[in-house]
Amino acid sequence: MVASDKLQSGACYFFVTYEDRDLTVPVVETLRFKNRVSESDSREPAYVFERVAGAGEPQCRLSEDHLETVFEFDAMVSEFAARLKVQRVGAPYEPRYCDD
Repeated sequence: MVASDKLQSGACYFFVTYEDRDLTVPVVETLRFKNRVSESDSREPAYVFERVAGAGEPQCRLSEDHLETVFEFDAMVSEFAARLKVQRVGAPYEPRYCDD
């Protein structure tokens, strides 16, 4: 995860989500940080990113909470290595409170 005070305008970051409950199928989207803006209807700032490739809106706004899934390249590689280690050990899936 990247800290909001470490974001640099024009730098590329990686938004990582997972397709499955066991977090074994990552989906990575490359984003370029543009700027931080204040939302008029909220006290919390939004972080504006430009999508480097792919379909959908050319920009996205993320709240501070969503920055936990935004990584610098080295941190993303470390995240994947940690997930791979868990898979090799065979740690069982433990349902989260929001799972059915």
